[in-house]
Amino acid sequence: MKILRYILALSSFTAIAQVGIGTSTPNGILEINSPNSGLVYPVVALTATNLQGPVSNPNSGSIVAGTVVYNTNLNNSGTESVYPGTYMWDGNKWIPQFSKRQSEIYFQNATVLRTESDLSDQDVLGIGVSDNKFFRTKYDGFYRIEIRANFGAGRVNSPVTGADNAAFQDGTFKFTFNGSTYHLNVKSISTYDDSSGSTIFYEGVWKESYLVVYVDLVAATDYYFNLTFSQSPSPAFVDGGNSGDGRGYVGKDVPCSIEFTYVEDYTADN
Repeated sequence: MKILRYILALSSFTAIAQVGIGTSTPNGILEINSPNSGLVYPVVALTATNLQGPVSNPNSGSIVAGTVVYNTNLNNSGTESVYPGTYMWDGNKWIPQFSKRQSEIYFQNATVLRTESDLSDQDVLGIGVSDNKFFRTKYDGFYRIEIRANFGAGRVNSPVTGADNAAFQDGTFKFTFNGSTYHLNVKSISTYDDSSGSTIFYEGVWKESYLVVYVDLVAATDYYFNLTFSQSPSPAFVDGGNSGDGRGYVGKDVPCSIEFTYVEDYTADN
């Protein structure tokens, strides 16, 4: 009888020590096996990473480090913001168990912009003023904005004397974001060559330029932006760069683009 009691007690201890769901041979304190189902964490609405509530310890006191929940709430609290996803309590705060990633890119449309010196702030179609584009953030924190713009000069005038000519045509891209304006000055060279007896124009040879801006943004907010171009006076170009072949090129071969990338949250500097 003593032996039977010992065996029963040992069996009871083993059952408590190792639990298998979907398996009869668990390899740890708990093993869950299923070919078509997942584990559902407790679903809660956290309010901030430094507040353990609404999660509580049923045995009173603080919740235990290692407690895991799935948060459904988005709350902009600066350094303590929470977003939908899985969190683990480390004893002091909720730690997200997911990577905060967001990257979106917007392109100029297929229409090449022919620029004119007598016009200012010409829309770069697809990402211009008339397109009313906006970027919606997922997170609080810093975003990197990269503007890639390319500009090629129009046709240069033939020389008054000699067999060749070259000139720079320049202008300024203006990126407007959330009420702030950033400028990117660009230029491109065009040439004329008649030294071999046949005239050759080198024009529209574009150069890609970059502008990078870092901004501190708020989650779940729409930020409007646009890109325009103003060409400088171009007396060395056909028709003063105002019409025909003397006009410059924006987006020839490779369209301009604006890319937004989440890079850092508020806690990075703490």
